[in-house]
Amino acid sequence: MWYGIIHYFRKFFNSCWRESTRQLLFYCEVLPMAYLVDQQTIMFYKRLQSSENIVLRVLGRLRHDAIVACFSKYGIRSLRSSVFDIKQTIWLNFV
Repeated sequence: MWYGIIHYFRKFFNSCWRESTRQLLFYCEVLPMAYLVDQQTIMFYKRLQSSENIVLRVLGRLRHDAIVACFSKYGIRSLRSSVFDIKQTIWLNFV
């Protein structure tokens, strides 16, 4: 599926298959798929740990090592950061 999106970016902007789509993604303000997956993973764990349901909070803490790996990759300090700050940090890491 991701290849299809890149294909349409290239077709829409009339670029060659050898050219990088990184600039196209930047100007359209779209993150690459790997960044989107990491962003959604971080947001998922943030929702789990801020849930009012105790079972969900415990499940969120069980996978703490996985979320710390994503945090360290982008330089995010904790889940207490705002959603905007997390998204902005990931975007700046892409840029």
